[in-house]
Amino acid sequence: MIIVQVQRKTTLFSFFIFSIVSVAFPQMESQGAYEKKEPVLLFSIERSRDADRIYYQVNLTPEGRLHPGEPVNIFWKRYTADGRTEPLTRLQQNRSYGLKYTEITPWQASFHFAAFKEKSFTLKQLPDGSYRVFTPTPNGEKELTKMYVMFAGGSFLMPSIEYVTFFLKDTPTGVITTEIFNP
Repeated sequence: MIIVQVQRKTTLFSFFIFSIVSVAFPQMESQGAYEKKEPVLLFSIERSRDADRIYYQVNLTPEGRLHPGEPVNIFWKRYTADGRTEPLTRLQQNRSYGLKYTEITPWQASFHFAAFKEKSFTLKQLPDGSYRVFTPTPNGEKELTKMYVMFAGGSFLMPSIEYVTFFLKDTPTGVITTEIFNP
């Protein structure tokens, strides 16, 4: 009987220690420096040609700052194939969907698309630590959430674009509006 009581006390003590350790260690780890999180989607581009999409994600250093060489990761999601992801080709990077940076700081990056310089964008860190892309509009600065490219023919190397629709969110109200760009 004494042996059974000692075993119960030992088992309870072990359970107690295990509970404390399992709760304490995650808290101790999160008190360190920047925690690497999953990449955050900034916006996407949908196209009239097919279901494939181009995604733009924030690219952070281990310290949580914008990567100085490439603050935004850009990749295709090939829904028309097997759903695989792949990078932009050099031609796409330099002539169409790639970004041309005009300024990069640890917390902000200004850019325009390779295909058109007429509209500027700024990737910014918000007070809550998240990153979003903004563009100036006649009604103030709005957050870019999505783009839609309507093709009007042309060839693979020289497509004809009818219009581009920007889906813009008013951050304080959450209201989505659209702005159409005719090249």
